[in-house]
Amino acid sequence: MSKKKTIYLPGILLMIVILIAVIGIFPQLVIFAVIIAAGYIFFRRKQYQNIKKKILASGIREIDLMQGAEFEKYLSILFNSMGFKVTSTPEKGNFGADIILNKDSRIIAVRAKRYNKTVGVDIVQKSYAAKSYYNAHEVWIVTNQNYSAAAQEFAQKSGMKLINRQQLINIIIKQQETVPPVQ
Repeated sequence: MSKKKTIYLPGILLMIVILIAVIGIFPQLVIFAVIIAAGYIFFRRKQYQNIKKKILASGIREIDLMQGAEFEKYLSILFNSMGFKVTSTPEKGNFGADIILNKDSRIIAVRAKRYNKTVGVDIVQKSYAAKSYYNAHEVWIVTNQNYSAAAQEFAQKSGMKLINRQQLINIIIKQQETVPPVQ
């Protein structure tokens, strides 16, 4: 499978405009192109800085260093702060769920996967058993990584919710904004 090369159109256009200006055909166009290119570079840098701030504020790097049990505890605290009643399942023999959430008479079985790689379909398939075992209305799998295409397909067809790295960061940031800091 070959990688697609990204072509940066503003950079190519800028080079063409500069070439034309060097020849002396449209010098005003060079000034316009430089202003456009500078605005584009500023926008992209600001966008990158905002993403970096969001990642640093989320604590995702700390999550990446956690052990599985620590990640489960972290998620328990996070979901509790979101108004869920949280119950942990046994470490062994948990039938595909690490945490059970209850809110508004809805039961959600949650599988926590703190991984260093993409979560595969086997994890999603094993987690499906939690729905019937815990009489859950929903099954969520939360990871600090992403999911394989097969995992996403199985989850979609079986009605399971997958929360990937970016979604987890967004949930954490949103929750940090709603909870006042501890004094």
